[in-house]
Amino acid sequence: MYRCRTRKHVARHVHPVDALVAEHVITRLSMPNAAELLVDDSRPDAADLRDQAQTIRGRLESLALDFADGAPTADQTALALHQAVRRKANQAWPAPLTLLHP
Repeated sequence: MYRCRTRKHVARHVHPVDALVAEHVITRLSMPNAAELLVDDSRPDAADLRDQAQTIRGRLESLALDFADGAPTADQTALALHQAVRRKANQAWPAPLTLLHP
């Protein structure tokens, strides 16, 4: 139950409330412009981070082409992909972010 903490005069069942919130969050995040919600152009390093992200995207594309040509092994490709995605994620979210609690 979700309850008012001050006077306990309002209470709601958890599951219907969570379902409603999750539905709205999923709907919003499914919209084409949802990525704009995650952009913080006010960061002093925003331009540098965009450049780094573009560099990583280029590396991922190059890695995919190399793998398609048989250059690196599957293990090498997986490791490189993991490292690139991790770097990209760390740039976007330097600290863990929890949108919805389980």
